[in-house]
Amino acid sequence: MLHTSRVTQRIDYANSDLLEKPWDYPGQLPAYSGLLAGDSYKRLTPKKQRRLGQARVEKRTGKSDCLNHVLLTSNVAPVDSRHLVVSIGSNASPAVMRRKLRQQGVNGTIAFIQANVSGLRVGHSAHVSRPGYIPAAPVREPSATTPAVVSLLDAEQLACLDATEPNYTRTMLTAEVCQLELEGGERPASFFLYVSKHGVLAPPGQEPLGLMSQPDVFERLHSEFEPAASLFRDSDTRSVMSRLSRDEALRNELLASFARSGWATQSGFERYVSTAEPLRYGATQSMWADVPAVSGTFTCLPSGNSTERQGEQCVVIHPEDAQSLGLLSHVGVTGLNSPLNAPVPARLVHDPAQPKSTAGLDQIVRNALGIEVQESVSLVPIQVHRNAVADVLLSRPHFSMVRVQSADLSIVEQNVGLLSPLAMNLLGIQSGDEVVVQGAPGPNGVVSDVRMRMFTAPEETERMRESLSGGGLAARFPSANDALGVYPDLPWLFLDSAARAKLRVDDEKLCAVRVRASRRFQLIREFRELLLVLVLTFIGLVLVVESQVLRVVFLTFMLVAALGVIRSRLKHRLESQE
Repeated sequence: MLHTSRVTQRIDYANSDLLEKPWDYPGQLPAYSGLLAGDSYKRLTPKKQRRLGQARVEKRTGKSDCLNHVLLTSNVAPVDSRHLVVSIGSNASPAVMRRKLRQQGVNGTIAFIQANVSGLRVGHSAHVSRPGYIPAAPVREPSATTPAVVSLLDAEQLACLDATEPNYTRTMLTAEVCQLELEGGERPASFFLYVSKHGVLAPPGQEPLGLMSQPDVFERLHSEFEPAASLFRDSDTRSVMSRLSRDEALRNELLASFARSGWATQSGFERYVSTAEPLRYGATQSMWADVPAVSGTFTCLPSGNSTERQGEQCVVIHPEDAQSLGLLSHVGVTGLNSPLNAPVPARLVHDPAQPKSTAGLDQIVRNALGIEVQESVSLVPIQVHRNAVADVLLSRPHFSMVRVQSADLSIVEQNVGLLSPLAMNLLGIQSGDEVVVQGAPGPNGVVSDVRMRMFTAPEETERMRESLSGGGLAARFPSANDALGVYPDLPWLFLDSAARAKLRVDDEKLCAVRVRASRRFQLIREFRELLLVLVLTFIGLVLVVESQVLRVVFLTFMLVAALGVIRSRLKHRLESQE
């Protein structure tokens, strides 16, 4: 089990300079997982069976916030674009990392995660660092399990760390070599580890030394390593380390002596060193401790920018996966790690380029469910009503995904909804127009079309609900940020309980449905607006044109022209978003 202290830790930034105090190596290590931001180190708690983006960061108010949201509002790199680095020396110290990054002018917002890593233990690199200490280095040992600290670094931070580690090679390891288990039980499939270029310290014929304090390792060298005898004569450890920090030639002599005398041996990780491109956390698969893999599920990946969405939120899978599960044009999507149970309807796209057993989900779908990339999703076949004739003659329906909120009192029991002005503009509708809402599928897999009038949500209604919202799904007005780790949220749709029951989402808070304009309503409105023009045109024809044949020809021409204008206006309004 991972051990995390529940005592608030104060990070000593003032005394973190190992150049001045090398005997303090590796520096102050974190007692618990946390987020380093500026001078603060806030406790971070990963959620069980969830990716790190869902981890909670404590606030001074005693509340917590989602790590995704904290990084977003701090305007720094998101979780999925960062890299997992196992730190076993001074890089595990928030104070040391803060100093390194500040010296290079690099942003210092870093998450540190408590972890256990099997397949290695920690020893000492067979060299002396510039400050005069003998640093830590990993040693390959398949039977060992070692506590460690994992840092989440963005690309700039990773490059800065590479520059400060000239004696190490950053190496990507997979779970087949070393199994990493983060606090919360997540087991990433790969991570980075810094391996010493000089090997590790080991007395000739013996196992590599284990990690010791600097006084202890120098005492061991004093008593057993002959080339160091003159260095230690009449000197204490701090004096020796100070002398080493000033004398590069002496450091190099010790480095060469370790190799000549047989005190330097391979760590066991040399064979895994590669020049592979850094793998981001968002591209790293994970398993979870004590959670078996579930058959028939898919690993969630982002959908591609080239996906032909045709006005709908989409899920992309390999054709063979679709055939094996009997998936056709539309699916209901459920996140296995999401607290929401109601499936979200989405259009299914078959793409041979999509990796098998993965599903490329549009970000809107991921946000609707509150799931992270690399988590698992379930897909079930559903049926949605489509009018192919209307698709061709008028326009393809354009759907917007919205978050259902319980109704404002002003619309209760009236079969109407309230929607934000921006969402209504995207749908091409006006306040009071009829819309079609699609919710969760029924037992037969059919998604019902629920028609209702939609009105613009008053600003005061949204402001009041925002002020009341907060907390998890048990709250009366839960927050998507608190309950799902989603920010910014989808547009809100206010519905009463009767409407939610028709959509089969009445038992679930913060569920998502999709909305489109009613083409029938829009068509009737367009005809109504042109009716007066047609009537006046007909009267003019009767008065001016005496020939019955010409009257019919002109009237037919006007009707066709009117239909063309109506079709053009509808397509422009309802498909202008694509």
